[in-house]
Amino acid sequence: METYDIESKINSLPDELKNEVVDFIDFLIMKKKRGFNRNSS
Repeated sequence: METYDIESKINSLPDELKNEVVDFIDFLIMKKKRGFNRNSS
C-alpha cells in the first residue's frame, strides 16, 4: 500500500479517530522495538 493511500484514508477520518490511529501506530512501533513480532511457538 502506498503512503498516499494511507494518508488519504487517515484524512477522511474524524479527529477523534485520527488520534486513535496515531495511538495504534505508536503501539506498533513500540511493539516492533521490543521484539514482540518474533514467532514464539
